[in-house]
Amino acid sequence: MASLKIKDLFSRPGSPAYPFKDDKGQLCWLEPITEEGGRLALKQQTSSGERIITPPGFQIRSRVHEYGGKCFCIVGQSVYFNNYRDGMIYQQSLHGNLPPVAVVEPGALPSSYADLSYSRSLNAIVAVQEVESATNVENQNQLIVLSLSQSRPCLPQLLARGADFYAAPCWSPCGNQIAWLEWNHPDMPWDSSRLMRADVEPDNGLVSFGNIQLVAGGVSKSVCQPGFLKNGDLVFAMDQGKNFDEAQNYWNLYRYATKEITAITRDAAEYGEAHWVFGQCRWVQTQASIVIAIASRDEMDCLLEINLDTGAQRVLGEPYARLSQLYERDGAVYGIAEYTDQPARIIEVLPDGTINALSFPELWLPKYDVVQSQWLNYPTRDGDQAFANFYPAHTPQAGQKSALVVLVHGGPTSRSDTSLSPLVQYFAQNSFSVLDVNHRGSTGHGRAYRQALLGEWGEIDANDIADAIQFVVAGLDVDTDKVFIRGGSAGGYAVLRALTRFPDLFCGGACYYGIGNLITLAEITHKFEGRYTDQLIGEPYTAESSALSDSRFRLRSPIFDIDKIKSPLILFQGLDDKVVPPEVSREMVQTLKRNGVAHEYIEYSGEGHGFRKAETKIDALTREIKFYKDNLVTK
Repeated sequence: MASLKIKDLFSRPGSPAYPFKDDKGQLCWLEPITEEGGRLALKQQTSSGERIITPPGFQIRSRVHEYGGKCFCIVGQSVYFNNYRDGMIYQQSLHGNLPPVAVVEPGALPSSYADLSYSRSLNAIVAVQEVESATNVENQNQLIVLSLSQSRPCLPQLLARGADFYAAPCWSPCGNQIAWLEWNHPDMPWDSSRLMRADVEPDNGLVSFGNIQLVAGGVSKSVCQPGFLKNGDLVFAMDQGKNFDEAQNYWNLYRYATKEITAITRDAAEYGEAHWVFGQCRWVQTQASIVIAIASRDEMDCLLEINLDTGAQRVLGEPYARLSQLYERDGAVYGIAEYTDQPARIIEVLPDGTINALSFPELWLPKYDVVQSQWLNYPTRDGDQAFANFYPAHTPQAGQKSALVVLVHGGPTSRSDTSLSPLVQYFAQNSFSVLDVNHRGSTGHGRAYRQALLGEWGEIDANDIADAIQFVVAGLDVDTDKVFIRGGSAGGYAVLRALTRFPDLFCGGACYYGIGNLITLAEITHKFEGRYTDQLIGEPYTAESSALSDSRFRLRSPIFDIDKIKSPLILFQGLDDKVVPPEVSREMVQTLKRNGVAHEYIEYSGEGHGFRKAETKIDALTREIKFYKDNLVTK
């Protein structure tokens, strides 16, 4: 479709996130302001239209774990939020136009906050804090409490320190308990994590804690989505390790009461998800014995009403491409719904189960032109199975099979869903078919599928990508000589790995902030993923062992196999990236030059791990699509 322009895709309003109703019943949400470089600001729906609450110069975004996520909470008529620029917590009224006011005492070292949660009975906020290191040691992660009864600015009170990571702190309704998640290197939270709780009571304007205990989790058990019911019971999602039954292979919901854990659900569905960002709320309580929860099955999400007493379930509405960020107020539930054929919307679920759309973003192409996915369950070369979504070209050239763009998600513990993607639709409208791969290691298909990648990164995922290509080439209208591959971060690593392991499959690749040398990455990446590669590779990193010829860090680094690449590359890098720093891409580019591999390399100032500015996205995709078309001509 000639009318679908790249600039139109990325110049439109950003997608909403973290919706809630304020004390006056007005709908509020977080949204990237496109015309301000993607600045994350709080917006509010009023009788006269939308207004931006967060003024210029402030951004509700966090550096904790580098990926951030929800970093605000509502206290009466105010929002308390972490400001991205200085890592300070500010208070701002939800009504009127008063500027934000800092409420924390600056520390000796820069820090940032995430997962803010407010207790009305204690008049206190708990949050995850990450304090930057003044030396080369790792940043310090901890839980802190801000008692709002103190004079301003408040001095953070330490709650928990000692674990490598913390997340999801939450108060019981009456404020006498607090719970949180913690985990240590080398585990990621979806491998092994612990749910902790403590007793709480006021103490001369501050808060005192005692009786800290482990509730659930530990070795080979992953816990997520903790929260308290109105009666003080804890609910959480958990999956378990090798000796599991089918239900324990998935993040099912559990209840902790009177020192016993009982299962709420026993489904082959994911009620939790990998903790990449903060604030992933997938269940809320609406009545004494009722919760509304998100369950992920294969390529779709369902919204379920679950009776805690009987276990009975009722599906609310139709399946969605993706659901996220539930919030409850006065028995109604708000959340983000994503669809296969329209942009993401804020939805409201009323107590009777009625679902209403509260936002109506404009679709940027005719609905009849939207290309729908075909869900693929395909065999792998080792006798297992993997999953992918296939989008046929909307406008294939007459009498010709279409070129194929293979997408590989990041993480690699992430998930490609079927929600409407401007990128996918643009490729499809320009005569490309798209194969979006959920190789083993992806989330959404249970713990066994997710952990099949441990020790096998760069092997089993690359095999699954190659097998997916062979599957669609054999059964769908795709030209085997016109296959490109693109991905970012771990997906960029997959691009480079696939091009070196299966060079004859591809005629080009696009690598966004990808990883060419695992050794370099292990030496300079950030704390959150500092030991992740050890687990994925199946070998603990040391400078000495990685220099050996039989080290997996060396054997699985594409940079040492550049001579095998037979197709050109285009590479993109943000100069502010702390996850995959520019040094990683620059080292790869120098090796490409030395080996005479045709390539283009573009750096963007002011961009980190994942591009945010509309002008950057427009420029990168413009260059990428030209790269594909130029190489189709030469092919």
